[in-house]
Amino acid sequence: MNYRTELHMHSCEMSPCGHVPVREMVRLYHEAGYSTLVLTDHYYPRIYEAHGGVTHEELVALYEKNVSEAVKTAEPFGMTVLYGIEIRFTDADNDYLVYGMDFDYFRKHSGLMNLGLKDFSALCRREGFYLIQAHPFRKGMKIQDPALLDAMEVHNGHPRHDSRNDIARLWAMKYGLTAVSGSDAHQVEDVARGGIVTDERILSMDQLITVLKKGDFRLIENGDRGVEFSVSR
Repeated sequence: MNYRTELHMHSCEMSPCGHVPVREMVRLYHEAGYSTLVLTDHYYPRIYEAHGGVTHEELVALYEKNVSEAVKTAEPFGMTVLYGIEIRFTDADNDYLVYGMDFDYFRKHSGLMNLGLKDFSALCRREGFYLIQAHPFRKGMKIQDPALLDAMEVHNGHPRHDSRNDIARLWAMKYGLTAVSGSDAHQVEDVARGGIVTDERILSMDQLITVLKKGDFRLIENGDRGVEFSVSR
């Protein structure tokens, strides 16, 4: 059986650029036939100000509350909601999806966005986090050393940006990076334009990371059932 997992989505409660409440996002993805969602709201230098000048601990509490709301909404649908972040460092406008960091770790480490990619990549390797560069060839992005990444988003479904997915695909193939897909959903029209298809239902973050490392999945591109394209190191 095929199970759909969204790897890149946002909610208006936490991402200032989001337009859809998290409960509505869950409902929309249920209707689109997805079984698992990774909620990856933004974490970037202006996020504290965007939430009224909250402290780091208060901000993490807001993320946690939002994910909890998504989980509760998903339960009657038999869906799983997992937690990730989309981090942007203070030295560049690149964005990275981070999987495997729990709220306790996040709460205790307020300076992550000041590290830069090289130091953050080393941290991810030490802690077992999974690091994906999102929309790496969108305008304004900087090319990074592929050795610092676990994977690259070769399909970003955001319909209002030209993410140059074809270039990202070729880059991932050239450097042997795992290739992933995400809708980057901010609005209703963005839902179910990306993700992965697996033979088993994804029920935990550990399971998802294992699947990504093995390359045991197919990509969803703009609502397709899943294309056979995955490159693993």
